[in-house]
Amino acid sequence: MPDSCVDRGPQVEDGYTRIANELLEALCKWKCTNAEIRLALAIIRLTYGVYGRKSAKIETKKLSDLTAMPAWQIARARSILINKNILAVSLGANQTIKTYRFNKHYRSWKKLAQEPKKHPQAKPIGPGAKPIGPGANPTLYKENNKKTERKDEAPAPPPPPPPPYKKIIEYLNALTGSKYDHRGKETRGMIRARFRSGFTEQDFYDVIKVKCDQWLGDKKMVSYLRPSTLFRPTNFEDYLQEARRAKSLGISEKKRQQQRRFRIAAAVLRDEGQEACLQYCQLNKVDPEQLKAWMAQQSNEDLLNGS
Repeated sequence: MPDSCVDRGPQVEDGYTRIANELLEALCKWKCTNAEIRLALAIIRLTYGVYGRKSAKIETKKLSDLTAMPAWQIARARSILINKNILAVSLGANQTIKTYRFNKHYRSWKKLAQEPKKHPQAKPIGPGAKPIGPGANPTLYKENNKKTERKDEAPAPPPPPPPPYKKIIEYLNALTGSKYDHRGKETRGMIRARFRSGFTEQDFYDVIKVKCDQWLGDKKMVSYLRPSTLFRPTNFEDYLQEARRAKSLGISEKKRQQQRRFRIAAAVLRDEGQEACLQYCQLNKVDPEQLKAWMAQQSNEDLLNGS
């Protein structure tokens, strides 16, 4: 097969660029964008690569063909190279083509990349051994490097403590005699959502108390003293407002507890009879005479309200 048909690949005889290794190494360490390095190499090729000349008049179209970049991208990269003192561009009198000169004094370039610092923990083991441990190979210790970089940053705030699920449900069970489980997924989800909305632990206790005051002893409503009703987003805030209005009336906790016992005693009397009611009054220290007076008052209020 003739030699002309064989692909010889690039040959020095067809032309080469003579550049000092020190300058090439400086380019390797230079932090830059893809467009900047392509334009810098193109300038080197059209200056040092043409009889070793230090400067040359170069048309933008020539640079565009060599770098495969549009003119606007070349203009932007050229501006950055000039600001970094890597490239000098001039336009003489009566000239329309710019003259480019590559600055080989790389120590005057701005923002050269620094060599990676060795980690103080990287120690050689044995004679002639290479350092091992964090710092010896940054790619193997990325997590350690991230911690070092973030050392000066402000620490992240600690996560908020979990809501007191157990205390809230135990309080509800104590007032109602129920046995709700604080570990239930739906129960926890509603409590957590209310805390995230800005409500406090005391708000839960207030809601439970006010609804127990209203519903305990009510055969129809007592079944709604449950987490799914009390802590529902459409109910919770309304119930809390009721609790705050009750507080504003100045009703003491002792009186609220007494009213609650009266309601329960009245319900026991209605559903289970007088003997069961007397037994409840004895166990919970409810005065039967006071209970009778309270029931009479409730009956009068119902009559006045037209019930």
